Amino acid sequence: PYEKALRKYAVGNRYVGTVSMVDANGVFVALDGGVDCLCPYPPRGVPVIGSRATVRLYKIDDELKRLKGDIVHATYAPD
Repeated sequence: PYEKALRKYAVGNRYVGTVSMVDANGVFVALDGGVDCLCPYPPRGVPVIGSRATVRLYKIDDELKRLKGDIVHATYAPD
């Protein structure tokens, strides 16, 4: 089922989700399709957990079953 969910995403497109975790690896955004996307820390500061974020995908790693992207917009406050 996870592989099927990954197929609906495309590199270069933007998707909306909620910041689910922030750790040493970066910011994890739970996309509305149910898949997490790992993003580096944005230059404007780290959004808090629960914030809405727009992510532009730059890599879909089928082997690790992981999405990677950049946060292009975030609310920086929980909704």
